[in-house]
Amino acid sequence: MSNKCAVFIDGGYLENLLIDLKVYRIDFNRLSEKLANGVSLLRTYYYNCLPFEPDDPQPEDIERMEGKRRFFHALTNLPRYELRLGYAVPRGRDEAGRLLVQQKGVDVQLAVDLVRLSYLRSIDYACLVAGDGDYTPMVQTVKDAGVVVKVFYGDGANSRVADRLLQVCDERHFIDRNFFDDCRL
Repeated sequence: MSNKCAVFIDGGYLENLLIDLKVYRIDFNRLSEKLANGVSLLRTYYYNCLPFEPDDPQPEDIERMEGKRRFFHALTNLPRYELRLGYAVPRGRDEAGRLLVQQKGVDVQLAVDLVRLSYLRSIDYACLVAGDGDYTPMVQTVKDAGVVVKVFYGDGANSRVADRLLQVCDERHFIDRNFFDDCRL
């Protein structure tokens, strides 16, 4: 097998990272190529969910949902991109009364895909854009299958990375604003 990699993007994490860095529009093909860093790219997997839609959606809720649908549709038209969607559920309200929403099913889909590709020996490298410490057992399992795992992360208010995820990955790549210079639209 020739060296191949796959890119796994936790979309919620990437969105928060871009907000923290004040980077608003990027070319996702260029981002995938940059993450692969010259290694043959099998595919990019992007994981996210549509926004939670309340029973009585307001115009801004409808606009946010339609914007997300357009974005996801654009991703599905990119070569070698796979979109995996979870779902959003409400989990209460914050001090100001705003609805708090949580993604469900996203982490599991990412873990299943990464472990499956690793054990099928479809990839030699996994480029993970994520920060959740819950990915730690998955990373260890993938490493045991012989795959080199590279994590790409930020450190903004909304894009922190768990120390245990950093510790288990083979390579750690900090993403700052300059990282996106050649990926911006």
